[in-house]
Amino acid sequence: FDIPNVSHQRRTALSAQGGQQPTDSGSEGSNVIEESEGTLADFMSCALDDFLIRAGGNRQAACAAAIGGLCGGLLNVPGMPGLEISGVRVISWKAPLFGGAVGLYCVQLPEGDFYGDSVRKACRAIVHSWDAMVQ
Repeated sequence: FDIPNVSHQRRTALSAQGGQQPTDSGSEGSNVIEESEGTLADFMSCALDDFLIRAGGNRQAACAAAIGGLCGGLLNVPGMPGLEISGVRVISWKAPLFGGAVGLYCVQLPEGDFYGDSVRKACRAIVHSWDAMVQ
């Protein structure tokens, strides 16, 4: 088994250190070598942490997805105007999914943005209300 564009010394050093060898991305003519799965897991973990920091925490992110899903679900109410994006009608199961995605997007907008601040403020109020009700 041979990995293109990786020298024999590099492969031996990786094996000796106990690390995994990079794998070819599978595309022909490409000189891009992907890193090991551990690196992808680290990247995803950092991305999730950054997401949660921008959102204001786990509960605010979950609240934004839930509020977005509920608002998206309103597109299924008879008589509501339809929404079409790139030729795809947002109806049925796609409406709450799309709403949740929009909620998660809005909570990621930077401080000072009207929509981002509004979603974060609403989620913060809902989370505080939930805490008061549960205690």
